[in-house]
Amino acid sequence: MTKDQVEDIAFLSYLTPFFAGIIGWIYYYIILGPGESFYTIFVVVSKDPFLYLIGCIGVITATIFDAKGSEGHVEEIASRVEKVALALLAIEATVAFLIAGVDISKIFYMFVDGKYSVILPLSLLIYSYLIPVGRTRLPRPSLHSTLNAFAILIMISAPAFIFYMYALHGATGAYEEGVCIFLIGFALFIISNQPSLLKKTRRKT
Repeated sequence: MTKDQVEDIAFLSYLTPFFAGIIGWIYYYIILGPGESFYTIFVVVSKDPFLYLIGCIGVITATIFDAKGSEGHVEEIASRVEKVALALLAIEATVAFLIAGVDISKIFYMFVDGKYSVILPLSLLIYSYLIPVGRTRLPRPSLHSTLNAFAILIMISAPAFIFYMYALHGATGAYEEGVCIFLIGFALFIISNQPSLLKKTRRKT
């Protein structure tokens, strides 16, 4: 496989979350019927765990091929993943505003019900921060690495908690609880990595 082919595969794989979202919208628009509201379609698409997994796997695959094509420049790869995550978040927010207008409470519940519309880009952001860390090997677990692992474990448990609470008990309130669980883990991750994030921000400015 040539270098150009590897780079093409990486580029297309980075677009996987966007392709998955478009296909999801078309699929559920057909399944639910044209008479269904865009609010419902947004929620159904963005709460589909398979679309979430496809998006994550696609971006991870992209970074693997990107590492081969770009000779392992991890900072550049992390930056690309970060841009994908921010673009996803911007698109989701734009679509939500187009559907709900200026109804902030309605937009909030769109993102609470359609949990992966927030969790997917945030997961990719976390992944972008972990890519440079992955090349650093520590001789033994430190407090920093332990906090990171604990924070990631909390964030990973959030979608699983929402899914199983809804599947087993039909607990719709589990969405709010799951989002809170994820935000706790995300906040812990940010606090743990605050020095390195500030250093990264200063380098960009």
